Amino acid sequence: MNQPVQNDEENILLEMEQIRIRAYIDFNRQALEELLTGDYDYINSRGKVVSRSQLISALENREVVFNSIDLDEARIRVYGNTAVMTGRLHEVGKSGSEPFDEWFRFTRIFIKQADGNWRSAAYHSSKITEA
Repeated sequence: MNQPVQNDEENILLEMEQIRIRAYIDFNRQALEELLTGDYDYINSRGKVVSRSQLISALENREVVFNSIDLDEARIRVYGNTAVMTGRLHEVGKSGSEPFDEWFRFTRIFIKQADGNWRSAAYHSSKITEA
């Protein structure tokens, strides 16, 4: 994976994304609560809006299980106290009883909080389908 040279803020955000990925795979509630704003919205590839509490509950109850998540083509742009990350994710796991092995394009929005820490405020993914 070729990545352009990152500045300090971009490195922090990329590290946060890796922590989020690990928290999804291992289910780490504390990490997710620290990484996501209270009003976090996830718009999934089917267009459903999922709140932070719904997402955490689905992971905790193992409604969705991730075996692996691979980040690719991550691009981060920082605009003051807002940052945008785009890229691709390869996700392998299970939703309910259905296994999945899929690629997604995503956009994640980060907001720098008053305490100086970044948190993810919104995320949208679109499934990559073969043409």
